Parts: sequence; C-alpha cells; structure tokens
Amino acid sequence: MSDTKITATPKGLALYQIDADAKLGPAMNALAPRMRQFVLAKLQTGCSNAAAAQLAGYAGNADVLKAQGWKLAHDDRVQAAMLEEARKYIRDSSVMAIDIIIEIARNPEVDPKDRLKAAVELLNRGGLNAVSEHKVTVERTLDDEALVERVKMFAGRLGIDATKLLGRAFSEPPVDADFAEVVDDLSDILIAPPEPPPPPPTSAELSEIAAAGAARADADRAAVVANAEKAAANPNVARAFAEQIGRELEWTARRSQQESDDEN
Repeated sequence: MSDTKITATPKGLALYQIDADAKLGPAMNALAPRMRQFVLAKLQTGCSNAAAAQLAGYAGNADVLKAQGWKLAHDDRVQAAMLEEARKYIRDSSVMAIDIIIEIARNPEVDPKDRLKAAVELLNRGGLNAVSEHKVTVERTLDDEALVERVKMFAGRLGIDATKLLGRAFSEPPVDADFAEVVDDLSDILIAPPEPPPPPPTSAELSEIAAAGAARADADRAAVVANAEKAAANPNVARAFAEQIGRELEWTARRSQQESDDEN
C-alpha cells in the first residue's frame, strides 16, 4: 500500500461547517458528524471521494482515503443525505437560473430560437402555460347484477315498482334450493345388449352351397382339359404340362373333398 499523503486539494476548496442552529433534514440528522461533512464537501466543492473524506476529517494515506471515500459514497444513508441536500441546493440556485433565462430572452445578440425557448420557459414558470386540450373517454361496464341493482335504485327514487321495469325474474331474489335431474328415458344410460349370432344354414342352403362347389370344380376341370389340349400341340412342354395337370387335378379333388366334409 502506498504511503503517499493527500496534501493538495482543488483550488478554492473549503470546508463549510454546519452551524449549530442549522435545520437539517431527517437524512442528514441520521448521519454521524464526519459523514455530514463528507456530504457537504461533495456538494459544495465537487471534489473526489478521497478529497471529500480528507476534508471531512478522515486520516490516512492516499489508498486509505480512497477506500474510505468509496465506502462513504456508496452508503445508502450518505446517498439519501446527498439527495436531500442537493434538492436544497437546487432550490437555492433557482434564482440564478431565472436570471440566466431572463438574460437570454432579453439579449438581441442571442439566436432567436434560443430567445424564444427562454421566453417560453419564463411564461411556463410564471403560470402562463400554453392551454392544451385532452379528450378522455371513460367507459364503465356493468354486469347484469349491478345493472339490475341500479335500475332498482332509480325506480325507488322515482317511486316506480321495479317489477314493472324488470319483471319478476329480475326483481325477486333467487330461490336457494337443491335440485336433481330426472331421467325419463333410460336408453341413454343403459348398455345395449349384444346382437344375437346368425342362425345356422338350413338343408336347402347347404344343398345350394354343395352344388356351387361342384360347379366350380367342374369349371376347374374343364379349364385344365383345355390347357392340356393346347399344350399337347407342343411336344416340348407336354411332359411338364402333364405334371402340372396332375397337380391341379389333385388340388381340385382335395378342395372338393374338404367342402364335402364341411357340409357334413
């Protein structure tokens, strides 16, 4: 840590003591004496935090004063006191600001735009603000219950029976009662019974099924014979086709036998 002392201060820097009769705000009263001096040094001189800490009476080298000044400047209580005193300082300097505005407004050498702005500021601060009109539309939405109550209120004031305006459904209080739903038709809540299985085929239907099977078998045999006659014209494929015919005849016989067994 450096041992250099802060001995130089900004030109014209002075410590303004607080008079015993001075009226301080609540934020300044909540501070210790040296913290108050730190606030005054910052506001009245604009020096750094380290220099303000030295003016407030804190001692140490440059690093110590820098750390102490940072700690004070970031203390919530000190910041509240700075804001409190800054407002007083601004109010106290407001007369000077008014003199500057008046000087700008009266000086013919100033840009006319700046003079106009200064004149407008004087008018605004003097209570001669420009009149502006604002149109505000307010919509109020009432629910059914609130609307009924307002109708009853105005009807009572005018001596009118509210039932003539609203009817009994709105003018009479609702009845608090229990209710139960009555189901007349139970078809909606009952499970439908399953459909009955189809009846077994009759003897006549079985005969028709057997006849149809025999007809299909005859057609298959006729097709096989026709194919055999075509294949006989070509000696090279006769043998292979004969084997195919044998397999088809065997398959047709088995299917006919299976259908006959199913019918019995």
